[in-house]
Parts: sequence; structure tokens; C-alpha cells
Amino acid sequence: MAATLVQREFPGGGACFAPPAETSMTGFVLDEQGDWFEPDLSVVRRLVQPGWKIVDVGAGYGCYGLSLAAHGVAEVTLVEPHPAMGEALARGASLSAARATIHRCAAGPAGHGLLTDPRDPEMARLSEDGAHEVDVRPVDSMVGDPASVDYLKVDVEGDLHAALASGSRILAGDRAVVQMPIRLSGQHQGRSCALLMESGRTLHRVLPGLGVLVPLLPGEGADAFQLNILAIPAGRRDELRERGVVLGVIDELSPLPEGIKVQGVIDRLAAEPWAKTLCGAWAPNAILPGWDQQRRAVAMQRLAEDPDLAIADRAACLHQALAASRRALAAGMTGSRLVTAIRIMCAAGVRVEASRAAEALQSIGQAKDAEIVASFAEPFLPPLREHEGFAAPALPDLARCMAIEAGLFVPFFSAYFQGATKLPAYERATALPLHSARSVRVAAILRRMNQRQAPMALRL
Repeated sequence: MAATLVQREFPGGGACFAPPAETSMTGFVLDEQGDWFEPDLSVVRRLVQPGWKIVDVGAGYGCYGLSLAAHGVAEVTLVEPHPAMGEALARGASLSAARATIHRCAAGPAGHGLLTDPRDPEMARLSEDGAHEVDVRPVDSMVGDPASVDYLKVDVEGDLHAALASGSRILAGDRAVVQMPIRLSGQHQGRSCALLMESGRTLHRVLPGLGVLVPLLPGEGADAFQLNILAIPAGRRDELRERGVVLGVIDELSPLPEGIKVQGVIDRLAAEPWAKTLCGAWAPNAILPGWDQQRRAVAMQRLAEDPDLAIADRAACLHQALAASRRALAAGMTGSRLVTAIRIMCAAGVRVEASRAAEALQSIGQAKDAEIVASFAEPFLPPLREHEGFAAPALPDLARCMAIEAGLFVPFFSAYFQGATKLPAYERATALPLHSARSVRVAAILRRMNQRQAPMALRL
């Protein structure tokens, strides 16, 4: 009996077919977030240009390939060996405006292999213990002219290096931007990274808060939450920098935008209603150790969010916000500082630190009302400005919801990776007067799963 497939639209166009959320990781994530969870995808949508030729190896249900096909690309090649996902890809490709070719085989040295048949087809891999024989073909053989490929994504379970190396003619050119996971099953993909660097490409990572690519610096690939890398060939570097998709090395020592007066930004923030609600009287001097750094962190974050600034200037502001937030936390872990730090750290792509801050926030969220108010007494708390009509008496409930949701969302990219046992936590969040729409969606999905008594995959 064929699996039920549900059509889902991508932001900006395109659609795919995937099983219901109760039985599929992809279905769950798309229903939970309205898009695929990897921040890299939104950057790649900006990266690709009309007329590009793209190749998606390990296409799955098409979250990358079918989404990108809606952005004016000339041709998309989808490679997926699992028969169920191949059928879903075919249905999605039939809706695509781009010329789509599907190869129902695995990528690697030419031959045959055995594909495993796990409960979740997305985890299928070539193995001696596999259940189904499949063709294995080099990536180069699946495109008419390897030198004309503009974007290559390789994301397969199993031998990633073999699949990537089978596209040697694509890598030999100076045209294709290459994307791959930086780790599989917890193992850093050093050999594949080396192969990309030997081809003359430089490794980059996504800066999530700004949606741009920045060079991957030594040590950053060790972050457990770093998902993918994108390797930029020298021939594309200047073009992508001019388009504002790729930046050079920017850190906390990078100069601020010309004419920016940080104190002026701080003063304007202090005058906003959401700040006055928390502090009736504004004191220009520090109330607690690190108070000046907390003010600076929020001011620099506000500048980083300003669309009128150049993207490189915004990146410099984000790095300064991160440095100031770290110093503020070192001086004292108040609720205001933790919430601010979580937001800045997630934007900067340092989610391991953000997870530690989320863990520290849990104890504050469980405190008595008076203790919560005291811990959030500093007026600089950016998320509060998003709640129109916020009133001080609602602060304890808001802080508790922020603590619950930070503990649920920050350590994981999706609720799928937590398991259905987290439903009570989502129900506690949705019972509070202030909560996110995402908590509501996840709670509804998990309730349906419990009703079906469907097991939940627990994997990262």
C-alpha cells in the first residue's frame, strides 16, 4: 500500500510531497516551521540565480532541490535511491517550472549496492546489510556537462566522501558552489572538507541572523550545532560578495558603521515604551555589574537588525553584540541578560552557548513572581518590544513562557528530535497568556501522534 503523501508549499514558491507529520521527519518539520529547518536553505535561495544548473544528491523529499527549482533555475538534477522518496520527488517535480531530472540511484563509484530499509526512509544508506539492490552511479555521469553545474549539494547517509568524490569533474571546475553536511552521525567529515579545499574552494558557514555566508574559522566546525558548510570557488567569490551573499572575516574588532553613536542608540531604546514599562526611572549608570555591557549588547543587536545598514556593517554590529552579551553574562546571569544572549547567540550561529544560556534560564522561569520581576528589572530586553500592549504584571508569565520555549527550541532545531514525551512542556507553554504560534503547532502535532500511538524517532 502506497504511503499517504501531503503537498506542502515552500516560502517563495515550489512544493514537495511528504508523508504526514505523525510518520515523517520532513512532514513534521514542514508542518512545525512552514519550511525546512536548516537556515542554510534560505541563504541558498538567495544564492542561486535564474539560469543556474543545480544538482541535489540525496534529495530526500526535495526540500532543497524542489524549493530551488522555483527560483528560475534552468535545470535541477535530483538524485535519490529510495523508491518511496523517488515517487514523492516525481510528484513534486511535476509541479516544477524548471526542467527536472530524477535519478533513482545512489551516488558513488559505478556499480551496485544494497540499500537499507529503515522505518524512516530518510535514514536509508548503502550497507552490506542492505535489503534492496540499487544502482550506484558517479555524480558526474548524471549531468550532461559537469563543468556547467552552478550548485551541488551532497547530503547522503553513509559514505559521503565517496559520493562527493564521484563528482570530480564538477569539483575540477571553478564554477560550482558545493554544500555538504559538516558531520554525519556525529562524525566530522574532515576528508570531504579537505577534498573541497584541495579543489581551490574556501569553506563558509551561515550567519543565521543575517542570512549570509562567512568564512569557517578554525574551531567553528567543532560546534555541535553547525550543520552544513558551503564551499565557494574563487571564480564566484567576488560576484557573491558584490551581491551581499558572502562576507569576509568579520569579528568584534571590525569597525562600526561610520557615524553610528552607540550611546545615542542606547538613549533611543531607553525611551521606548517597552523599556519604560520595565523601569519607571531610567538610570544612565550601571545598576548591576555588567549593566553597561547589557545595554551595549541590545543596542548593537538593534543595529544588526537595521535593514538600512550595509550587510557587512550589520555583521560587525552582531559580533559586537555577541561580545558585549558574553561580558554581561560573565558579570551576572539575570533573566534579561540570558534572554538577550540567547537571541544574539542564535543569530550569530553559536547555538552551543545559546543552549547553555537556555538551561540557565530554566531556574529563573521556575522562580516566584517577585524573583522573576527582580531578575528582569533591566529594561533592555528586545523580545518584549514584540508584544504590543505589554504590561509589567504580565512579566512573570512572559518570562516563564520564554524559559520553557528556550529550553524546547534552542537545544534542538526541531521538536521532532525531542520525542513525544515533551508534549506536557508544550502544553504548559500554550497555557500561559503569552506564547509562540510554534508551540501551538507542535502541541497539536504531538497530540495527534499520541492519539495514533505512533512511535517518535529520537535521533540527531
